[in-house]
Parts: sequence; C-alpha cells; structure tokens
Amino acid sequence: MSIQLKHQDRAPKTRRSRIPGFLLLFALLFVALLALERLRGQWALKVWAKEMTAKGEILETKKLWPPASPEMTDFTRSLSNAVHKLPQRLCSYAGEISPIVPGPAGKWLNLHNHNLPAAFDDLAALERFVTAGEDDPGLINLMIRIAVLGITIDVMWDALQAEGWTDEQLAALQELCQQNRNLLSQLPRAIDAVRISHVSDVEWFRRHAYNEIIARDEPVFASFGVQGAEIERAAAPRLWRQWIFHPLWSFAWADQEKLVYLKDWQKHIIALRKATSHGSWKQLHSDLANNESSYHAPFCAWRFYRRLPLRDDIPGPDWHAIKAGEYPYASFSRAWSTSLHNLTLNEMALAAVAIKRYELRHHMPPSTLAELSPEILKDAPRDFMDGNTLIYQTHLGGTFTLRSVGGDCVWP
Repeated sequence: MSIQLKHQDRAPKTRRSRIPGFLLLFALLFVALLALERLRGQWALKVWAKEMTAKGEILETKKLWPPASPEMTDFTRSLSNAVHKLPQRLCSYAGEISPIVPGPAGKWLNLHNHNLPAAFDDLAALERFVTAGEDDPGLINLMIRIAVLGITIDVMWDALQAEGWTDEQLAALQELCQQNRNLLSQLPRAIDAVRISHVSDVEWFRRHAYNEIIARDEPVFASFGVQGAEIERAAAPRLWRQWIFHPLWSFAWADQEKLVYLKDWQKHIIALRKATSHGSWKQLHSDLANNESSYHAPFCAWRFYRRLPLRDDIPGPDWHAIKAGEYPYASFSRAWSTSLHNLTLNEMALAAVAIKRYELRHHMPPSTLAELSPEILKDAPRDFMDGNTLIYQTHLGGTFTLRSVGGDCVWP
C-alpha cells in the first residue's frame, strides 16, 4: 500500500517536469517556422526579380535614377543652406505659387504691344520648364512638368489670338508642341519609379523599429493640421505592432510582402505601357479598374501590413481600417488622367497652330484634320481621352471648332 502511494505522488511531478520541455520544443518549432518563412520569401523574391530583370524590368534605384552630377550636388547643398537662412515664416509658407507668373498671360507675353518675337521668347522660356529635369523619372517631377504644360498651353492659346504670326514663327510654336508629345512615353518610367520607391519604403520599415517609423512621419502630418488622435488611430494598435507584429513581420514576412506588391503592381505597369500605344484614358481607366476589381488578398493576409502606416495608410477624417478584400495600393489614376488631359490640350494647341499655318498657305481652314498631313503635320492630332482623332468641324465664314470628348469620353 505504501509503494502504490509513493508512485502516485511521483506522477504529477513527472508531468510537470515535462512542461518546460514542451514549451522549449514549441518555441524552437516556432522559430524554425519563422526562419523557413524568411528563407522562402527571400528565395521567391530573388527568383522573381531575376526573371523580371531578364525581361528588361528595372528594379534598382541606381539603374533608373541618373547619378547626381557634381554641379547638381553643389546646387542642392547651396539651396539647402539658403533655405535654412530664410525667416521661419517663409520656411513654413504653404500658400499658392501663382505669383511666380505675374500678371495676365497676354500682358506677361508682351502681346499688349503686339511684340510677337518677344512673346515667342517668353513662350519658349516657359516651355523649358516642361523639359527641365526630364532625366528625373520620379512621379512628382513628372506631375510638376505636366502642370507647367497646362500653364504653357493656356498661355499659347492667348498668344494664338493675336494676328500677324508668320509661318516661320508658327512653325517654331508647332515644334514646341511636338516636343511635349514626349511626355506620353515617360509615364511608364514614372510608375517604375513608384514601384522602386514603395519597395524601398518596405525595406526601410523592415530595418527600423515601429516607434521610429511613426516618429519619422508623425510631425509631417501634424504640420498639415492632422489631429493627433487621427494619427494615433492610423498607427494603432501601437503596442501590438511595436512589440509583436512588427518584429515578426520584419524577420519573416517583409520579403513576401514585397513580392505580393511587385506581382500586383506589374499589372499597372503593363497598363501604363499599353497606354503609350493606344493613347486612351478611357482604355487605361478600364484596365486599371479591372486590375483592382480582380484583386485577391494574399493567403493569410494578417501577416502583412498591405498599407504601410503613415505612408500608404494616410491618417485623416476619412481614414478606415483596410478590409479583407479591399485593394490596398494607390492607383494614381488622378495623375494619369491629368497627364492625358493636359497632353490632349497640347494636341489641340498643336492642331490650332497647324490650322493657322494651313490658312496662311491656302487662305481657308482645312475641311478635315487629315488635310494637315503630311504637308504640315506628320500625323493627325489625337484626343488622349479616347485615343481617337480630335473632333474638328468647319463653319460658314471660315471659322472652325476643335473639341475633345472630355473626361467622360462621350461626344456628343
């Protein structure tokens, strides 16, 4: 009887002694699983990058952005020093930049005194802002140039109202418009830059603690008036991400998140490249919408950020937590629609200049835009809203109407 009781006393102790072993085994299995996930992500990303690089894709910053020249480095340093010497109220200025182009466009272009040679020089000077920095593939740089193109076209329309332009002067204006056509071919390069920038952001997130990430961007949003509670809501749950999710994600799943993004973003890149051929916002918008509607969240999406906090996931009154099947990436459709809209305005200005040249030669406008080719233009001006030729109608009295179908791509 005493032996049996002694055996029963030992059994609970034996089971309890096994618990640390089980916990250690579980911890080792968990670490091994995370290591396997890390290796799997690294391998898959490396294979995909090698395959796409062989097809001509640019995935490295140094291959897309040109190296900074010594002159540019010196200029940037001098500009930075000058900005730091400005009064604080100017450094915080966030108003409009319209005073850079003073006065009404016609007055600024010397049209008030019918000085057409000086007006052309002013236009050419403004045009140089469109081509300035064309080696920089960044989206922001491209959109600045697209905006300047819109200003240039507005100024050119005012200039074309003046009488007395010679064929030689109009030919020079036509050349300015034709140079602007190169902007269309630069759209895919900008989306390539977006891809590289996003992957760089993911890598930066990976290498920094979560609190460092939030501390970097929080003051930026605060300077724009975003409330602290809104920023905190976008960064939440902070403790969970700081101590558990972010360390695990950084070690095991960051490369997989890169690959998920790269594969999906490749569809957008293909759509932009096709747009340089078909030249239709209607088709591009449809392609981008189809890409987004066919999106499927990755398996076990809880492993990923999907939207990087305070980078893709912008705080504000309209902020909401991303849903399971919601498309997580910015499509930049506003940038592409604005680009094709301003390029269409450029085509309309090009057509108007060509029609003026035709009138100087034939004393009447052409009956169709096709009559401008090949005498004056190599090809008919395009409407980048739908990819077709611009709408052109002649009227009694030698007048004409030049139209685009507009953003809704419907005419009439």
